[in-house]
Amino acid sequence: MLTKIKNGYKEYPNAFKVLVLSTFIDRLGFFLLFPFFALYITAHFNVGMTQVGFLFAIFSAGNIIGGIIGGALADKYGRRAMLLVGLISSGVNSIFMGLVDDLNIFYILAAFMCLMGNFGGPARQAMVADLLPKEK
Repeated sequence: MLTKIKNGYKEYPNAFKVLVLSTFIDRLGFFLLFPFFALYITAHFNVGMTQVGFLFAIFSAGNIIGGIIGGALADKYGRRAMLLVGLISSGVNSIFMGLVDDLNIFYILAAFMCLMGNFGGPARQAMVADLLPKEK
């Protein structure tokens, strides 16, 4: 069984492995931050769950719009560039969100983070198609 896994791992190109690893780290970071945003907002800004729901709606809308814009930009500027823009902006905005003391600025940063952070989504999917042969 272990040999089968090793052989399966070796047949994929290194660029694909890096792409999968970077995607995993990015999505894991967002997944781990997401539940703590509810606790952070309610404690830090002293607001209720309605404002948390509004934040999550901003996240969803930003991801949808960011994916649409990111797909067009990936065609124009390249997949690697959009992937890097998405990863870097996601990380930088997460840091800035921890530093603000105004809820409205927090919402703006959240919208910007999801919008820019999801620019890499369509590029990531297209890169999988580019890096792997058709049978994979």
